[in-house]
Amino acid sequence: MDEGSPKNNIEMASSVVAQHKDLNQRINLDKNSKTPILDIYGTDVTKLAREGKLHPFVGRKEQLERVIKIICRLTKNNPCLVGEPGVGKTAIIEGLAHRILSGSVPQKLRGKKVIKLDVANFLYVIQSQGDFENIIKRIIKEVGQSGDVLLFVKEVQNIFETSSSAQNFAYHLGHALERGVIQCIFATTMNEHRKHIENDATMNRLFQQIKVFEPSVEETIQILKGLRGIYESHHKLQYTDEALAAAANLSQQYISDRFLPDKAIDLIDEAGSHVQLCHAKEKNRQKVVTKYDIQHVVSCWSGVPLKEVSMEEGENLLNLEHTLHKYVVGQNEAINSVCRAIRRARVGLRNSKRPIASFIFTGPSGVGKTEIAKALAAHCFGSQDALLRFDMSKYFNFISFMYTCLLYSTLNLVSFTDLPTIKNIFKNKNSDIFCNIGEYIDRATASRLIGAPPGYIGFDEGGQLTEAVRNRSHAVVLFDEIEKAHSDVFNLLLQILEDGRLTDGKGQTVDFKSTLIIMTCNIGNNIIVESHKQLCDSTNNNNDDDDDSFEHRKSLVIEEVKQHFRPEFLNRVDEIIVFKTLTRFEVEQIANLMLGDVSQRLKGNKDIHLSVTCRFRDRVVEHGYDPIYGARPLRRTISRLLEDTLAEKMLMKEIREGDSVVVDTNIEGNVVVLNQNSALRECLTCIDHSNGNSNNNNNSVGDEKREKMVGISCNLMGKVFDLLGHRKSP
Repeated sequence: MDEGSPKNNIEMASSVVAQHKDLNQRINLDKNSKTPILDIYGTDVTKLAREGKLHPFVGRKEQLERVIKIICRLTKNNPCLVGEPGVGKTAIIEGLAHRILSGSVPQKLRGKKVIKLDVANFLYVIQSQGDFENIIKRIIKEVGQSGDVLLFVKEVQNIFETSSSAQNFAYHLGHALERGVIQCIFATTMNEHRKHIENDATMNRLFQQIKVFEPSVEETIQILKGLRGIYESHHKLQYTDEALAAAANLSQQYISDRFLPDKAIDLIDEAGSHVQLCHAKEKNRQKVVTKYDIQHVVSCWSGVPLKEVSMEEGENLLNLEHTLHKYVVGQNEAINSVCRAIRRARVGLRNSKRPIASFIFTGPSGVGKTEIAKALAAHCFGSQDALLRFDMSKYFNFISFMYTCLLYSTLNLVSFTDLPTIKNIFKNKNSDIFCNIGEYIDRATASRLIGAPPGYIGFDEGGQLTEAVRNRSHAVVLFDEIEKAHSDVFNLLLQILEDGRLTDGKGQTVDFKSTLIIMTCNIGNNIIVESHKQLCDSTNNNNDDDDDSFEHRKSLVIEEVKQHFRPEFLNRVDEIIVFKTLTRFEVEQIANLMLGDVSQRLKGNKDIHLSVTCRFRDRVVEHGYDPIYGARPLRRTISRLLEDTLAEKMLMKEIREGDSVVVDTNIEGNVVVLNQNSALRECLTCIDHSNGNSNNNNNSVGDEKREKMVGISCNLMGKVFDLLGHRKSP
């Protein structure tokens, strides 16, 4: 049967009538009340003020007086409070209820009641469009008949966002407001006001916008002092003035995704709970909330260490260079610079409106630029997970390559099949056509850092950079190979380095004030390599750098960096650090660190004790030392000579769990693995075999002989392993 047949229409109409008849039963109306709908879906704010259940109203007098002026107008007397969540829109209405109760309002407002409409429950009971219209009409009728009700609708966007209800709500409410039957106060955010009210000409004309901005830190402190008594009576403790000031200042500095005074109020509330918990554990502790308790709560929220620097921590900060040198060999200038920045930030001397520090690390490949960032994240920011790494090289992709080739072919600059010529063109990074095409193609790729704009795929996913920093605001942000990034990335970095904040694709602000920015690049690498070759030739293959030659190379590299990056970008970077090439002595130290890492992995995973001789270590350094490529060839050499050899021995069961092995090289230069436990097992097997051939009646004599031979074998093997000479535990 068709959906539009008369029989179906009659059934649908009967269903709607039945729902209307059942509405009174479903919402449990009070028949003795003059305003039964408002009693269920509204809260009398003036009654709560009379009973002392509202917080005292402090500040925001200008906005409150503007609300009173608009309500007392003859026409268009409906205020609309517009502001971000938590800035105090509802508090202004509570202040209005206090004013009405005290009588300090114009005569027209005396005796009025402020009824707050519960939108959530109001929408929950609706089962059909007819229910909505019926309830709206009855609310308007009850408010109009009472004559003394100011209807306050908070989060009005919840009604407008219900597409089936928005049009009817605006229609019925607009007619009632135009006739002056009711007076209504709206409260919503700026975005929702722009979306729902400004787009409706009638609603925008009837409601007078009152902007409620975030209060200043000083105003927030006064608000906290006004609320102090309520929270002291609730938590049964006291708040010091320093604690209230710290709550306002620290919340403004370290909690960027919320607004004052709401975040400061929540801060003192949780600090009171923290002190109660501490008092339950330590009975002798005074029940007083101090600024140190506020600092503890802010640290829990943001992850930024804010507690006072103890003697032990101060000593660790003073010795931070020594700690980092355990993981990074050489590069004293870079380590000293980052350590100074960490100390400034920890004692509170840094600029709180910018990131902790920003550096450009440039120099040869494999000399420790990324390792410094890893060590810094592990020891100063909690763990290596605090390193947020973004590889800028991926922002130049294959599509860019193909489009550039097509453009050169179209302009008859080169044949599309002439790959050698194309490769030479791509080596020239200063080609204008190359740069422009690359920037144009990679614009969408660069936007992934802050998220796709509205209307594009991935808008709801957020940005890779902004989401990572929002989830972990106290971190090291590493932009690897920054010279390969798209120009839009540098535009984003201008905001981060100057203001310590960035707006993502959704329009939300992300705070970078607790991050340390490190950018690595290989600009000037060719200068360093050529200068190092000339130095080696002039000093008879002595690879050690002197200060004069390094300073000369450093000036050349910095000059090339200035030519590559824009001045406004470099002017915002705190320091440009040129890394030195690794000397042979430094490579030997790095070899010890890498061999120690292999030893720790064997000990942790297989309970195998590993030692290497100095002769083996020297061979590793000899094969792995390359001043041009840094320490990465050393890592490959250790994998080939040590890890591959041990893996084969373990698969052949020549090395077992719990064994102690020594790795050495023989005269021919081959790797030799000496297993002390394996030699002892073979010796015991021979002893047991010889005892088995002896007379079975002399068991006690055989045991005594076995113990004696075991002792001799152990002593002999110990001397052999010691005479290897130069054995060294990594």
